[in-house]
Amino acid sequence: MGLKERVKKTRAWRAFRTFVEGVVYAGIPDRIYDFPMQRERIGWLKKNRTGKTLEVGSGTGIVLDRTGGQVGLELSQRRVEIAAKKFPHLTFVQGDATKMPFKTGEYETVMLPEILEHVPFEVAKKIVAESLRVANKQVLITLPNAAKKDYDVDLVENPEHLWMPTPEKVGQLTGAKHKIEYDSGQNFLLVTCTKAGGRAKAKKRRK
Repeated sequence: MGLKERVKKTRAWRAFRTFVEGVVYAGIPDRIYDFPMQRERIGWLKKNRTGKTLEVGSGTGIVLDRTGGQVGLELSQRRVEIAAKKFPHLTFVQGDATKMPFKTGEYETVMLPEILEHVPFEVAKKIVAESLRVANKQVLITLPNAAKKDYDVDLVENPEHLWMPTPEKVGQLTGAKHKIEYDSGQNFLLVTCTKAGGRAKAKKRRK
């Protein structure tokens, strides 16, 4: 085998390995974010995030890139490495969401997109509390909407989800001092927890 053939074979193998790693370590193929249901929450995040933005549970980076954020926090070091290769213009940090390696008020916005339902509820409360510490303005939360009539079973009753997100549950995540409004008419609960004055709000979206 000549040099050109070896180089070509090596490049093909690297491309295949990158694809496989992206699927395995991301857990969700990138194309799922093109579905209308997913565009709902990603569009909401992009519209409502402001200033320097951190995404918690950034995976391989596609949501952070599409929403215009700057920094992603991810528990898996391998996913951090993959994300850094895919999106070199963004910053990815390995760390624990319950003990974030950031200063108090370091980010204007902290996003928690579709991660809280994947951990025990008590852990989810710790992640929200830590996000409120790191944010100096707002925390944006998206969750499958289990309160919606005829909700999407595949979305809400995913076997990887450890609790059912409802308005009552969401209200317990930040404690009594925060007021939470939510959109119960869509596939996702879209929550904006604003720190200023201890008031939380969510912009309503209609079908």
